[in-house]
Amino acid sequence: MVRLLALRVVLLTAAFVASVAVPPAALAEPFAVVGDGLADSVYRAYTPSGWRSVLYPVDWAPGYADSAGRAMADFSYAGYKRGEQPIPVVTGPAFVDVSQPPYSLESSVTTDVTSVIQAALDDVGARGGGVVYLPPATYRVSAADAAKAALTIRYSNVVLRGAGRSRTFLVNTTSAMRGKSVILASPALSGGWHVPPPGAPANLIGDSRAGSNEVMVDTPHDFAPGNLIVIRTEATAQWVAERGNLRNWNAATMDATTYLRRVTGLKVGGVLVLDAPLRTDVLVRDRGTMANVYRARPHLSGVGVEDLSIGMLEYPQWGNIAYDVHESAVVKYQNVEDSWVQRVSTFKPAGNRRSHLLSEGVWIDNSRQVTVRECIVAYPQYRGAGNGNGFVIRGSDNLLEECGAVEARHAYTFGMWQATGNVIRDSVSARPLLKTDFHMWFSAVNLLEKLLMDGHGVDATFRNDGTNAIHGHTTSQSVLWNLIGVRKPTSWSAGPLVDTVQYDWGAAVGTSGAYSSISNDPSLDALNADWTLDLVEGQGRGGTLVPQSLYRDQLRRRTGASGGDTYLVRGRVVAPRHGSALIKGGSVGTAGVPGEVRLGAGRGLRMTFSLVSTDRVSRARLVLTGRVGKRAARLVVRGVDPSSGKTVTLASAVRTRAMAPVWVIDVTPYLRERRVAGASSVVIDLTEELGAGSEIAVRTESSAPATRPRLEIETAPGPVLTGAAVVESGSPAAVAAVDGRLSTSFAASPGRGLVIDLGAPRTVSGVGAAFGGGTTRFSFAEVEVSSDGTSWIPVSTLIGGGTTDSIEIFEWAQPVKTRYLRFSGLGTTSLTTPSTTYLREVEVYGR
Repeated sequence: MVRLLALRVVLLTAAFVASVAVPPAALAEPFAVVGDGLADSVYRAYTPSGWRSVLYPVDWAPGYADSAGRAMADFSYAGYKRGEQPIPVVTGPAFVDVSQPPYSLESSVTTDVTSVIQAALDDVGARGGGVVYLPPATYRVSAADAAKAALTIRYSNVVLRGAGRSRTFLVNTTSAMRGKSVILASPALSGGWHVPPPGAPANLIGDSRAGSNEVMVDTPHDFAPGNLIVIRTEATAQWVAERGNLRNWNAATMDATTYLRRVTGLKVGGVLVLDAPLRTDVLVRDRGTMANVYRARPHLSGVGVEDLSIGMLEYPQWGNIAYDVHESAVVKYQNVEDSWVQRVSTFKPAGNRRSHLLSEGVWIDNSRQVTVRECIVAYPQYRGAGNGNGFVIRGSDNLLEECGAVEARHAYTFGMWQATGNVIRDSVSARPLLKTDFHMWFSAVNLLEKLLMDGHGVDATFRNDGTNAIHGHTTSQSVLWNLIGVRKPTSWSAGPLVDTVQYDWGAAVGTSGAYSSISNDPSLDALNADWTLDLVEGQGRGGTLVPQSLYRDQLRRRTGASGGDTYLVRGRVVAPRHGSALIKGGSVGTAGVPGEVRLGAGRGLRMTFSLVSTDRVSRARLVLTGRVGKRAARLVVRGVDPSSGKTVTLASAVRTRAMAPVWVIDVTPYLRERRVAGASSVVIDLTEELGAGSEIAVRTESSAPATRPRLEIETAPGPVLTGAAVVESGSPAAVAAVDGRLSTSFAASPGRGLVIDLGAPRTVSGVGAAFGGGTTRFSFAEVEVSSDGTSWIPVSTLIGGGTTDSIEIFEWAQPVKTRYLRFSGLGTTSLTTPSTTYLREVEVYGR
């Protein structure tokens, strides 16, 4: 996970007192009690306090539209099996270990083994599927002149699996890789979805609006449930005219829509029921002269590439690199569905000066419902036009999560009209040449959420490159949700964190971090202005956006599973105890509502919260009920170290009478630091600082506990498992990572990890890690588990740092019973030490 995947939230009991802690037994009855089945608690759903988008009210359902007619798409269909099933751990029917006969590859491989691994892939495919396993070793492969890739997966249900990214390495030795991939998953007959059968007439007879899961044809007898079909309409003159009559937008160069869907049922009148909604309008007006709905060519499914690292030898200094490496990729999926790429990273092969790969990283082409997770792509050699991108999506309803891109051209980029319904979430990028973008030709209705961006932002604007091939409106109705700007760009990608000038409308909802600005200036649409302003909400306030993950919340609503920001959680939410506050600088006075503390005229309010849990804090919000006088006032929130008295400003915002009476302030960094320091209480000061005539009143006492100040605190998924001991590391200095001190660290490089013995099998639900240089760079690491200390299973990728030196929490989707854990470094985004991950401290959580 990048930061925290909070599948469980524990809310710590807090007491509000006059500078002294109150024992837990003296607390008032809680106004909400919640649980997760691990304790004898009452079970209720808890939703963190915060603000919501106008497009996503608490009772949102697909089809809901705001007063301007804007309707948020349901993005929850993205990923493997529409997010309804976890990625499987495949074990058969065939399982081929290439170190065993008849392949017999040795661990000290020094020759090219392309033909051997390819034979294993084909053998497993011909036997109905299974796993080709690459034990720990470095394997040299190459791409023949006439080949599309070094290694090709041609069959469904075939998984290429390594022993872990720090132990299994593939090195591609071919430097002239134009249009080739190191690993390609593709059926024998592949290509674009937009090519209908020759001579087939138009067959669309009814309009289908965005969000519909039905399409009407005059040839229903040609289809049956289970058929994989394409739904396309042409870029007719009317469709192009609506979008500004761009000179290169026409039916000869593009389609209006192209969707890959599976038929789940048939209704009278020629209606085909689809397995996922359409993202934009499919209109009879745009049906053109060729078939609109037709059976798709066969696609691969159940394909996986996992648990290995891939490097490409550099292109030599002589030659034509711009031509010879154009659109070469590390991994490419073409005409694939319901598949995955997970825990795959790039690495620097021996002899390379710095680069890991030649050009493109992971490319998803004319594929749908593919999940790419926990993959790291770094340092492409060539970043010229159209090259050097980290992750490229030219398909629909794919999911990228917990990924990282370092120094790409574009870290993440969408392309073509078939790129719809995709989700990129919980991922990071550092120092790209250009912004993450919707690159060309109308990739509509996609979701980017909770991306941490170091030195760049997101471009969702009109693109006029000054040539005949104007890209034009690159997207429409895409949602940019809860984006986080770590540092301001200094390269060509300079500008605001988010530029959104989408055709018709788009939305930027919630930003945070040191660099959080949003622009929706329609004048950026230089030639064909679309003067509909994109929705902008919560600039700088992403930390209190509810839900934090739109994708997870929509998936929970559709499937009924836990997730999103509404959970069944363990713990108690209690209002602070009824009592008096410590008023600083004067008396409260007699005016105002009883139970209020009026700030202003030199008066302040100090609150002391006593935490009755020592669990590691991952996220925290201060919730206040207040009001503002006739004049606007500035509320300043400061955290106070109770031992030293030193203060730090947590938040500062101007408030007016028109604003909501409930104020939610993100205090995560402060609470995280306080718990690291081992404090037993949290002190917060409130002041008003706009001068005479302005006033803020904060409710402190009330018969309704929910109106009193409170802390809402999420914690690690269980207590720290004690008794852990370092048993292997390659260095005595490794004990620094488990000594309870953030001032010491262990350098974990690939192949030189940290092994922890819990002493006995324990149920582990997650880990915590603090990384060296956490405020200046991102760090990458991999966690593996073992029952015997010999056989290891990769379970998690840690992408941390960027914003904090403190311990960050990484919760696992499912608890794992294990005795041993191994932490292996996968590098950092540091300019000076990119290969070494410094672990300042690690913790293991569970039972």
